[in-house]
Amino acid sequence: MEVFSNAIRNIKLQLQEVNSLLTQCEAATYYLTQKIFIDKLREDLEECYLDLEDIGVMISDCPDLYPINDVYPQICSLQKQVALISNRTNIVRSSRFELIPWSAIGMIHSLKNIIAPAEELVVTSSTLSTYRIWKPIKSDGAQKSDTISILEIPYLYRRNAFLHILVAHELFHLRADDFLASIREQALNSIRECWDELIQQKKHSNISVKSDSEVELDNTLLFNHTSEQKSKKKEDDKERIVNKTVEIFNSTLKEILCDIGCFAIFGPSAFLALHQLNELNTDRSININSDNYHPPFEQRMRILIHLMESHPLFSASLNELKEKINDDARISQIGLRFFDKLNSGIKEIKTERKVDSTQSLYYYILHISKSEVDKFIDKACDFVTGVIDHTEESWIGKQTEISDHIYNFSKFSPSGFKKNASDFSMSPSSNGALGLAAWINNLGRDFLPDKEEDLNVFLTDCNILFKSWDDAEVIKEWPVNGTD
Repeated sequence: MEVFSNAIRNIKLQLQEVNSLLTQCEAATYYLTQKIFIDKLREDLEECYLDLEDIGVMISDCPDLYPINDVYPQICSLQKQVALISNRTNIVRSSRFELIPWSAIGMIHSLKNIIAPAEELVVTSSTLSTYRIWKPIKSDGAQKSDTISILEIPYLYRRNAFLHILVAHELFHLRADDFLASIREQALNSIRECWDELIQQKKHSNISVKSDSEVELDNTLLFNHTSEQKSKKKEDDKERIVNKTVEIFNSTLKEILCDIGCFAIFGPSAFLALHQLNELNTDRSININSDNYHPPFEQRMRILIHLMESHPLFSASLNELKEKINDDARISQIGLRFFDKLNSGIKEIKTERKVDSTQSLYYYILHISKSEVDKFIDKACDFVTGVIDHTEESWIGKQTEISDHIYNFSKFSPSGFKKNASDFSMSPSSNGALGLAAWINNLGRDFLPDKEEDLNVFLTDCNILFKSWDDAEVIKEWPVNGTD
């Protein structure tokens, strides 16, 4: 009975801890969704507690039918669930206002309400050096049925407002499965056809394919002539390779869909923020056997370059913005310096082309996956524009607003709302327009040779962007009309 007593004691302690966190939430120490998340944790703990009580009743009432050794595995399972719930309280502790970019919370939730309105979001900090969104999973590995998602923001970059536009990328992960479901059958058939064609080419050309230790698949039977006895093994190998290609295709297209989503809201600043984050992160290894496969940085950046140069909506919007900034004498020099730097970054990506000529199985899986992803870029763009259609949060169509924001930012002035001269009313600024204008202003500033002064200006620009996002959310909650 000692195991049973310890389990009960442990759950009681955890219930006390969760209740304490709830009290802090009610005292406005935490954001509303943290309270919702804690409520879920308390429900799970109370369910474990009731299950343990049922076990205790069985043991005490019918010790012969339910000896302690028989119910020991159930007790251990419940203890694991309690340990998992205990770990999740760390999520709440990491969501305290001093650990996360508090002034950006409203902006993040506004974007969530557009991209995935049915989701509840908990924003927390992380010791990782990248942004991440995920759903809580039960201790038995089953996906929870609730709609709560956890958005992790790197604690290391919490003061860098310019990177926080990448939260839009993470939020689009909540819609990625919807898009993949809509193209799944078409993509699978196309990938099968690519492999069938490649296999036939290899058979007739007698070209051998090098073994690749990074791909845990036997490619010998796939590309070489085989006897009838080995035909089933060949088909099994083919199916495994097709499945691996589909897996890489899905992971790649998910990331690129989210990049497109971020671009649709924040424009070229999505390209710049992704580039900056890549420079800050040192781990750029690619492993196609990883459960968390990410496509190469170069591939993702080239897609964004394609959007800026060739996509009908995005490229036209960017050209209109260039013209607007160029015609505005207040900010034309800032715009000139910014677009020079943007074009330099684009040129740098275009000239860094890496060609893999090994013709390994690894190469063919990535090559087919990439070629298939390219076929669905237009559909991904259509999906994203459908999600953000008619929203005021995107940079698209905000040329005049962006120009005004750039001017205000250049004078170190927040720009969270727009004034209507006719009736003196105020309307909230677009979060996407604010993010892009801040990037244009910061990169378009005159070069400061003093590194300390340059850092101070950068941090000031970050604080002004935070303040602007915060002001925009305040105006949304408490509109100001002409009579106020």
